[in-house]
Amino acid sequence: MNYLTHYNSPIAPMTIASDGENIIGIWFDGQKNDRSTCQDDYSNCIMQSRDRDFPEMFGDTIEWLDAYFAGEQPKKLPKLKFEGTDFQKAVMKAMLAIPYGKTVTYAELGKEVAKILGKDKASAQAVGKAVGNNPLLVIVPCHRVIGANDNLKGYVAGINKKIALLELEKVNTKEFSVPKLAR
Repeated sequence: MNYLTHYNSPIAPMTIASDGENIIGIWFDGQKNDRSTCQDDYSNCIMQSRDRDFPEMFGDTIEWLDAYFAGEQPKKLPKLKFEGTDFQKAVMKAMLAIPYGKTVTYAELGKEVAKILGKDKASAQAVGKAVGNNPLLVIVPCHRVIGANDNLKGYVAGINKKIALLELEKVNTKEFSVPKLAR
C-alpha cells in the first residue's frame, strides 16, 4: 500500500509518496511520469492529510522541503527508498553527493557512477536515462546535472523548474545555455 500527501512548494504543487516506511516518490504535479511510484493507477494509494494519521516520514520530508525552499541547505535526509537496478541505484547515490549550489555534467556524474560500481566507465546515455527517471525530485538533485558546455538539458518537470531550483541554490543560470523556449 502506498500513501500520498500534497506539498505546496513556491515553484509548483508537489506530491510525495511513501510505502509506509520510506519516501518512494516526490514529483511536481503534472510532470512527465507523475505518480509513477503508484504503479498504473491510484487505486492502491491512500491520500494522507495532516489531520489524519500522518506518517512520520512525510513530516520529515516536508521539514526538509520547507528548509530547502527557504533557501537553506537541509541537513538530514528523510528515509528514502531507491528502486531499480544496481546501476540506477548508483546514479541516485551519485546524485545525492552533488553539493548544494553546484552542478555536474552527465560525464562527471558517469565517472562517479563508475567508481561506485567499481568499473572503468559508465555509459553517458544510460546515466542520462537514469537521471531522467529519478522518482525523488529535489531531494535527489537531478536538477544539478547539466549537459556538456554548460547546457541546461531537459528536466522531467520542465526546464523552467530546473532553472528555478538552481537559482534558489544561488547558481547563476545566466552562464548556461538554455533552450530558447524556456526563457
